Amino acid sequence: FEDRGLVKVLAMINAIEIVNKSPLLADVNITLGYRILDSCSDVSTALRATADFTQQADCHAGSNTSTCGQPVMAVIGASYSETSIAIARQLTLKMIPQISYSSTAVILSDKSRFPAFMRTIPSDEHQTAAMVSLLNAFDWNWVGIVSTDGNYGQSALDQFVSQASENGICVSFKSILPQSVTGQEVFSAIKQTAKTIYKNPKVQVIVSFAKPTHMMYLYQELRNQTLTAGQNMESMRRVWVASDSWSSSTSVKGNLTLEDIGHVVGFTFKSGDLLSFSEYLSRLEAAGHDYTGNNSFMQEFYMQLNASKVSGDTELVSKAVNTLREHTDADTVFSVEMAVSAIAQAVASICRSRDCKTPGTVQPWEVLKALWMQEFKLREKSYRFDSRGDINLGYDVTMWRSGEGNIHVHDVVAEYHPHNNNFTHTNYSTTQQFKELKHIISKCSNSCIPGEFKKTAEGQHTCCYECINCTENYYSNNTG
Repeated sequence: FEDRGLVKVLAMINAIEIVNKSPLLADVNITLGYRILDSCSDVSTALRATADFTQQADCHAGSNTSTCGQPVMAVIGASYSETSIAIARQLTLKMIPQISYSSTAVILSDKSRFPAFMRTIPSDEHQTAAMVSLLNAFDWNWVGIVSTDGNYGQSALDQFVSQASENGICVSFKSILPQSVTGQEVFSAIKQTAKTIYKNPKVQVIVSFAKPTHMMYLYQELRNQTLTAGQNMESMRRVWVASDSWSSSTSVKGNLTLEDIGHVVGFTFKSGDLLSFSEYLSRLEAAGHDYTGNNSFMQEFYMQLNASKVSGDTELVSKAVNTLREHTDADTVFSVEMAVSAIAQAVASICRSRDCKTPGTVQPWEVLKALWMQEFKLREKSYRFDSRGDINLGYDVTMWRSGEGNIHVHDVVAEYHPHNNNFTHTNYSTTQQFKELKHIISKCSNSCIPGEFKKTAEGQHTCCYECINCTENYYSNNTG
């Protein structure tokens, strides 16, 4: 059971309940309903679920609609790009709009292949550009990459390698881990990745597009190999540049400390105000078990916590809500809220000119058309999907820190602006620590001094060279 997955579900329910009480929908005499289906992070399960509700649409096309449920007008999700790509192909057949809050694979921006897919976040093309800019700013040109196999990992890896190469950054090694998070092949790949990291001590910066579970296994394996070799734990410390897939996941540390791991610099999507969702969780806590009647996910969550011997009902509910608060990522909640607001305003714009109460009155393709054509508002700010169906607000750059026995992952030390490819620093106390990372060296070869020139061996990376003294009567006056 994934706590973060439940947070996304509850964020969507809260956003729908708020919009249903708003004048926007009251004025056209409609409310939004919802049906929540668990993909279990599995493509086949997601495809079966999608087939189930798209067949409902066929039901409405027939003559007898009395046995039909309400047709699905739009889909919010999925989380992972692999799943979004698979179900987008199905949804495109009926032009049912799909809005993801976290699928970032570049291929999904191709509207000739995915005309009904949209997202409330930027694609990986911008995230990898931001990472390359960060590496350049700190003068790190010798890096390693760890990635999970699949559409998301491969897409991000390819984008990063291409952009890094254009900017004079060399990739020392690429470790691609199997998509599965269990099984012998995963542990073999993790073991090999840890060995590769140890064999390359000059690579002090590692960029990772891996799943959180894979990162947890990798850190444990690095620790095991460090202890087996009788080395100091300091030898496993690196700067880890974390993609959005795990930059907010404290679970990756396992039983390690941040001092063991090194420094984690993460990229997260822009976030909004959490007040509404925080109040919703408080109401949920006050309602206790009364709320779980029609929410099977909450029932399962309570059962799981009950198995861990929490004493009374009040304590159980309190522990459940505290766990949800701990696993709330402001950027994901904001992205989900944007998706709900966009759909609500698209439907309202259609229903101003017709009665939408009867099922089948509004067609999914009409909702899709309205989503493309109109701006939508959330908390008095206006947003619009661009020509690729993306909303690109840039990224927050976070830096993990230790404090009071915990790891804090939400300190925003800089903001990345994609339109001019630059960073602005914030005033967080952690920002100074972030700037001091410049003292860490991640280069294959030291810079040559004036009077020397670079000599690169054939077949070697351009970042790896020898510094040779200039011959008599020749000179170089540049470092590099």
